Amino acid sequence: MNKQKFWDYLKKFIDIIQSLAIIGGIIFGILQLYFLQIQTKIQSDALIASNIIASANYVLDLSKQLDSPKYSELINAISSNNINYPILKNDGGKFTEGKVENLLGIYETIGDLYEENLISKKMAYNEFSDDIEATFCNNSIQKYIKKIREEDGILEGDRAFFQDLKKWQKIS
Repeated sequence: MNKQKFWDYLKKFIDIIQSLAIIGGIIFGILQLYFLQIQTKIQSDALIASNIIASANYVLDLSKQLDSPKYSELINAISSNNINYPILKNDGGKFTEGKVENLLGIYETIGDLYEENLISKKMAYNEFSDDIEATFCNNSIQKYIKKIREEDGILEGDRAFFQDLKKWQKIS
């Protein structure tokens, strides 16, 4: 075989190898994209599951806090009676403004957590909706909220006391 033919065969052979390498690279790239898509889906599902667990933990922690003796008597008095039942001492009830304000603060926190997508609507609704609704329908508590807003001088808007509680309306 002469030298020229040898170089021609070698060039064709190298061209074939080069073409196969390009095709192999394309196939490898496609497979990488496919496996990346699968991995992204798995990570996304894991993140969703992690968020659900975190939401459940927040709800359980808040529920434990509200079920504690510190709040259970107050919540029971509110939810077991009609909207005219006196809650605050200055209305003939037996609870201090501080205790009611702490409870309202927890309910406001629940609304904030929901707004920030840290707890799910379903979990918040199932766990807290009845008690929160009863609390905000109680005339004694409505009167208290109005009083502290008047004292603060901000009756409405984003800066009014317990204004963030309107977020609860999005949950229920």
